[in-house]
This record gives sequence, structure tokens and C-alpha cells, in this order.
Amino acid sequence: MRPPKKQGTNVSVPEWLRKNSELVKQANGLYDAINLNWLRIEEAIIASGVLKPVHLHVMTDPNDGLHYLGIDKMQGKWRIAYDFSSDPFEAEEVEFNWKPIVDCPLWIRQNFLKYAPDLVKAVYESNAEAVSDLAKAVHASEEFLRSMGLIVDLEDL
Repeated sequence: MRPPKKQGTNVSVPEWLRKNSELVKQANGLYDAINLNWLRIEEAIIASGVLKPVHLHVMTDPNDGLHYLGIDKMQGKWRIAYDFSSDPFEAEEVEFNWKPIVDCPLWIRQNFLKYAPDLVKAVYESNAEAVSDLAKAVHASEEFLRSMGLIVDLEDL
């Protein structure tokens, strides 16, 4: 009497190897697509303009710590990057050690794609805040210069 067939094991070894090889080829294409998508997101953000670094706390995992996604200058170029801190108490004083997202392990590149819209929004909000701060600084410095008589408004002539 033959033993009963187990579910899912009715594939011969050569067929399994062939199917496995096909899966690996498919996975390699998907890995490339994930990297390409990250690069496209990065290019779109940079093309729209980045005024200052943005560091976004995107996830706290009680088992392993704080996860960050951001855009920062790395070797003179804006890059989307990832960082991690295992100490939840250092959240306010994190010393970032960014790694380009495309150089991160697959599970990070894959799972953090869902935070890309949050990063885009954070870059916009950061830029809006930077422009507001710049405008206030220009206004304050012009007021000071006026008080010293170094700027004269045309309507005052």
C-alpha cells in the first residue's frame, strides 16, 4: 500500500527546480521594480525642490525600535534614506546615520513604500515652513535696516 499523497508535494524534483527558478526570476524583476520606484520617487521629490533635510518618524516597533524615512544630503546629493534606532528613549535626540533606501535590505525597501506619500507631504510642509521663516527673516532685517535709515521706502520720499 502506498502512503497517501501530501497536499502540495505532488511536484517532482526537476519540476520543482524549474518552477523555483521561474519564481526567482520573477522575484528579481520585482526587486528591480521596487528599486526603480524608489528612484522615481526620489527624482520627483528632488525635481520639485528640497529646501532642507526632512526626517520622518514612520514607525515604532516595540520589538526593535524606531524607524525613520527621510530625505537628506548624502555626499552632496539629496537622497531618500532610512535610519533606525533601537532606543525609543532617544527619539528626541536621534543622531541620524542615514542609509540610502535603495541600499537597504529588501524588507525595508518593500515595507516602507507605503510611507512615500507621507514623505512627499512632509517635504512640502517643510518647504512651506522654510519659506515662511525666510520671509519673516527678510521682513525683520528690512525693518531693522529702515530703523537705521539704510533702506528708504519710495513713498517716504
